Formats: sequence, C-alpha cells, structure tokens
Amino acid sequence: MAEHDFRRTALNPSHTLIECRTLGAGLFQVTGQGGGVRSGDELICTVKGSKDLPMRLTVDKIRYLINPPGQWTASARGPDLRGQSVLGWSITCDECGREQPFEFLAADRDDLNARTAKAVTRISELGWQPRGDNHLCPACAKSAAAPKTNLAARPAATGSCPAERPHRSTAPGNCPGQRPGYKARCSPPV
Repeated sequence: MAEHDFRRTALNPSHTLIECRTLGAGLFQVTGQGGGVRSGDELICTVKGSKDLPMRLTVDKIRYLINPPGQWTASARGPDLRGQSVLGWSITCDECGREQPFEFLAADRDDLNARTAKAVTRISELGWQPRGDNHLCPACAKSAAAPKTNLAARPAATGSCPAERPHRSTAPGNCPGQRPGYKARCSPPV
C-alpha cells in the first residue's frame, strides 16, 4: 500500500487533488490527477479551512476517467470531522524567541484543557519539545540535546598533561601535575 501526498504544501501540477467532498461520517469522495493511486493506498490531503493540517484517507474504490487522461475519482475512508473545528494558535520558543503559528483540530464541545492537550500533541508532531511549562523550537531542542563537552577537561592536542590548571612548563618532565613514571610532555604555554 502506497502513500500519496496531495497537501497544498506539495504543489505539483502532475500530482494534484481537485476535490475532496464529504459524503457521510468518515466517508469522502476524492477527485485527483496523477499519482497512480490504487485501492488500499493512503492519501494525505489538507483539512478544509486549514493551511497545513494533514488528514489521512484510505482509498476503498477508485475509478480512472477516460477524459481528461490521468484523472480519477475515488471513495475513501478517514476521520469523522463533524463537530470539529480548525483552531489556529501560536507558540513562542522560550530559548530563542521564535514564534510559530500552528493549526489543530478540536471538537466544538471541548473545553480549554482538552484543546490545550490537543495543541500540545500537535506541536509535538511539529518537533517542539516541552520543558516544564515552556517549549523549545526544534533547533533549540536539538542543541539542548547535544552533549556538552568540557574543553578544560580534555587533554591538549599536543600533549597530555594531567595538571588540572593551566601552567607554563619550561622543560618536559617539569610539570606540576606529573606523576611518577608518567612520561608525557605538557601542553604549550598558556
């Protein structure tokens, strides 16, 4: 079973969704162009009234039209959108201050707590990471997850002096951090 992306963000004239009509609860009639869609495939399209909110539909039956060539009509199953609204909120990164508007589906009867839970789920899909009551954008979350390296604890590239503080060494073996039997040169003067 293949997956076909017909979202508005993927504008491709040879692979377009012409119409998506609701026939009943979770039942849709879809008309499109190109893509080689077959029965059992998944279609990803944009929810009506949204800019980028995806909706997945599973194709039940498909019929290819003779004219125009490449056009098809399919019946598909998907989410029941009755009583659902597209809400648009925005989120700000607490690290860098970047603001991103986002959309999510919420039932008309949902209270603020239920809508907030659905918004948190949607921003997680977009790559944002929660940090307590705050949120990090994908770039800041990636840099926060990267391991921190302590440059002072790493040995110098030219030597491996075990001294914990920077110092000048006038001669090899004249290092304050030198251990007996340890024959390594100190790093260059700091």
